[in-house]
Amino acid sequence: MEIRAYERGDLDALLRLFYDTVHAVNLGDYTQAQVDAWADGCPDRAAWERSLSEHVSLVALAGEKIVGFGDIDASGYLDRLYVHKDFQQRGVATALCDRLEAHARGKTVTAHASITALPFFLRRGYRLVQPQTVFRKGVALNNFLVEKPSFTSTGSPAMRRAERMEARREEVFAVIARCKVLRLALNVPGGAPYIVPMNFGWERAGDTPVFYLHCAREGRKLDLLRLDTRVGFEMDGAHALKHGDVPCAYSYFYESVVGTGRVEFIDGAEEKARALERIMAQQTGEALPVSPAQAQGVTVLRLRTEEFHCKKNAPARAQKEATR
Repeated sequence: MEIRAYERGDLDALLRLFYDTVHAVNLGDYTQAQVDAWADGCPDRAAWERSLSEHVSLVALAGEKIVGFGDIDASGYLDRLYVHKDFQQRGVATALCDRLEAHARGKTVTAHASITALPFFLRRGYRLVQPQTVFRKGVALNNFLVEKPSFTSTGSPAMRRAERMEARREEVFAVIARCKVLRLALNVPGGAPYIVPMNFGWERAGDTPVFYLHCAREGRKLDLLRLDTRVGFEMDGAHALKHGDVPCAYSYFYESVVGTGRVEFIDGAEEKARALERIMAQQTGEALPVSPAQAQGVTVLRLRTEEFHCKKNAPARAQKEATR
């Protein structure tokens, strides 16, 4: 699948995709009268062209066929997100949303989610602000205002022993690359946090790491994540004891990354397979292929970091080598 910028010649294909998706996919949650009002087959072409040209607008292609599109404006409002009726549950919406949200870095992303799309947005860490009713040609349609807090890849709270903070992104990523286990802290309603160690994979999204995790299809952590996608995480390594002449002179060498973020459930088989390949690469150091069929037997999660920082207490020789 390829994601590229919208071009004016795409308009006819996008309008057809919009009509077909509403009448085939959204019809499962809306009446025939509602989808007829929503997509009546007579769109305002000039208005569509104007908004698509003014916004950051992307299309997804399978070969030469447009299979999805979406757009977001300068304020962070995600205006449209539609996937071809024959390409549902293949990671198209996720791929588009990933790119669109990246353009809104530093802003809260908002959207008006249909009944059909609401579960997708909630899995991505959006918060339901309120249900609402809109009218199209005098017909009432229910949807939901949702929002996703802004991401930040540079902010981190003031910390003790600030001289141990590692701010160089390449070195932070090197620390992550050396770790094998991520400890995930989940919120328990009315109780203490639940922490679970998990093997992970990751990739860069600009200056921010995105982590991938996998687990069985049922379990306590999934139950908690369905209630609250906010998490904390920690990883550490390079452990060694620093000897001293007296007990109080002893210390410990280490490197660690600590942060917070939100977890999303990955649905598409191809996207799940790609995430599992990232996990295998992190754990084995090899590029081991995972088929979509193999990926279907497990739950795969994406952790998008909102805030993170790295600290290191390395031997003097290692510190010198890191600055070369």
